[in-house]
Amino acid sequence: MSYKIGICWSIFVVFSKKGQLYKRALTCYENAMRCAQDDATTYNNYALCLDEMGRYEEALDFYERALALNPCSKKTLQNKAVCLYKSGLHRESIEVCDEVLVREPGRIETWGGGLRGNLLNEMGAGKRITGEL
Repeated sequence: MSYKIGICWSIFVVFSKKGQLYKRALTCYENAMRCAQDDATTYNNYALCLDEMGRYEEALDFYERALALNPCSKKTLQNKAVCLYKSGLHRESIEVCDEVLVREPGRIETWGGGLRGNLLNEMGAGKRITGEL
């Protein structure tokens, strides 16, 4: 099954770079989800495709489904944090980043620390970041 998922991801990457055919990528992931209902990666990739199409609310639902299957997936947490931010839910995005930092205390150089800092900077809180971490 992972071979089919790899093919779907390859198709998605090629088409997304051309800025088209997201619907075909979604169809591919829908077929993969029917075959492997317990594969968190497929749900994450489907959500990522929805996210890239600007369908944030739907994407967040599928990120949650992916996290229900694999709650420790840093990739899914990162994608969810970015999606929350793009949909205007900045505080919620920072909370997701904080989840990673709690799991990896002292690892501020991880994506969670960097993404969180970038989000705070964009929200105009960059000068407070050191004190908040």
